[in-house]
Amino acid sequence: MNRAEHIAALREEILKKEDLPSIIGELAKLQAEALASLTTPQLVAVQPNDENGDDGRLLTVAQVAERLNEKEQWVRAHQDELPRVQLPGRSIRFNERKLEAWLKRRTT
Repeated sequence: MNRAEHIAALREEILKKEDLPSIIGELAKLQAEALASLTTPQLVAVQPNDENGDDGRLLTVAQVAERLNEKEQWVRAHQDELPRVQLPGRSIRFNERKLEAWLKRRTT
């Protein structure tokens, strides 16, 4: 049965006046659920980048500053050069494994 036939069958079934308030209520509920599903962000599974399923943990600005022996202000000022991950809002994290690789490239 296509959509038009389905709607026609529903019309025949629901045109009883005494049933209309409950039907309208159910339709409003269905509409709200449909709108919620359209406006709710869907979570996306993040796949690891390596064979072991470990892409390294995420470090804070303070942890990176300590590891690099720099001030947090320096890390923020140079964040575009570092392997950073932008989280929702203004939060920034740095991929530990990629940071180690970045350090290794800079010291060789």
